[in-house]
Amino acid sequence: DPHDATPLYLAALTGRDEICQYLLERGAKCDPESGGDAARVFYVALTPELRRMLREWSLSAATRDPFLDILRKAFNDPTHADCFTMIEGEKIHLHYMLLYARCPRLANLVEDGGDEGLAQLRLPVSHAESSKIMSSLLEYLYTGVFETREFDMAAEAAHLALYYNLKSLHGTLEDALERYLSQSQAETLLLSEVGRFRCDTSDLSLLRQDMTNLARLMSTSHADFDDLSTFSKVVQWSDTTVVCSDSTWSLNMFLVCGQSDYFSSALLGGFRESQDSMLDFSHLVPSTDALSLAIQWMYADIFLDDLTTVESAVDVLEFGAAILCPRLCAYAANTVLIPAVDVGNVFGMLQLSKIHGLERLENRCVQVLAVEFESVATCTELRTLLAKESAEIVQKGDVCVSDIPIAAEIRSAIIRSKDAIPKQVQERHLELLHNVVQETLSKSAEAS
Repeated sequence: DPHDATPLYLAALTGRDEICQYLLERGAKCDPESGGDAARVFYVALTPELRRMLREWSLSAATRDPFLDILRKAFNDPTHADCFTMIEGEKIHLHYMLLYARCPRLANLVEDGGDEGLAQLRLPVSHAESSKIMSSLLEYLYTGVFETREFDMAAEAAHLALYYNLKSLHGTLEDALERYLSQSQAETLLLSEVGRFRCDTSDLSLLRQDMTNLARLMSTSHADFDDLSTFSKVVQWSDTTVVCSDSTWSLNMFLVCGQSDYFSSALLGGFRESQDSMLDFSHLVPSTDALSLAIQWMYADIFLDDLTTVESAVDVLEFGAAILCPRLCAYAANTVLIPAVDVGNVFGMLQLSKIHGLERLENRCVQVLAVEFESVATCTELRTLLAKESAEIVQKGDVCVSDIPIAAEIRSAIIRSKDAIPKQVQERHLELLHNVVQETLSKSAEAS
């Protein structure tokens, strides 16, 4: 507009919560420390709920990623909820296994027999009456973020956090309360001046740790459970089943459907799998180990096994491509395959990177080819690759190194690797690359 206001500013000014969330999810900035329009967004937000959402985004923006967004969006989403609680007449939809991972004492209050086929989290009456605080506390379990500007609310939240054994949140709130009281006494301020109080916590590391513990549990196949009680709980509070060969896993749709378009289409569409709530992946994934790793990633955003082999990572990558989950493919490539690239497997890795569009893996392969070019110059795979790409070039005149994509990439990598390659070796590699390309082109011309 004439005053250079951004869409996020205008959406906050007019109280359009959904548009604000849409813009934030797509990269709109909301950082009061950055000045300018981003700082003004907080002050023009029309409603307290909108201001809270904007603060939450600014608190976790530095580490915001798709996995945390899946958890955040699951809060109070009835789509895959299996339990609920009533707070001052309002129904809040929840997920038992997340409660079990984040706050076991709350999970113990979940009872069967609620309406709409859902179990009910029956809170103590006094807690349910603290509607704003209890709702924020439940949301904290999904987001790792808790924020308040009210001293009394923080004091009550600290009491509830202690009751539900949320030690980290309780400690943060107690520290904030103590700091405020010390400051108030020093400045002889009244506690009623709540405008000066502020407590923001973004405890994402604990959220990830709790989800990691849940991932370890959910990635265990039925046959590998040692504890019958835990096994019964997992089966009871899961809403889909996955089969691979002779192994079976029970999973939660609110997580797996958020991670994979394949899961969403198969389980939410009008297919037979959606009626049975079961997926058989025996034809998609080569091993049960690979499927177990994929489940770990869906629940925790990481592989729990530090000794994941290259073979297993490749299986996971192929499985990720089959279930339309590019983030899983990228994770397997970035954490396991890239560090494992060497002269012996570089051409296989390069082919894999091109098939699945994994740019970082491809760059690493090109870097290895550049540094070790003397070792790979005689390899049949290199000459086959050069011949294939040169055959695809349609142009008049002679074809040179820079015209063949892979040759041009290797040449650029050799030049950039001046710190890893001595100058004399660098020159030798460039000359050798030129000779290999010319030799390959000559043989291709003779064959045609």
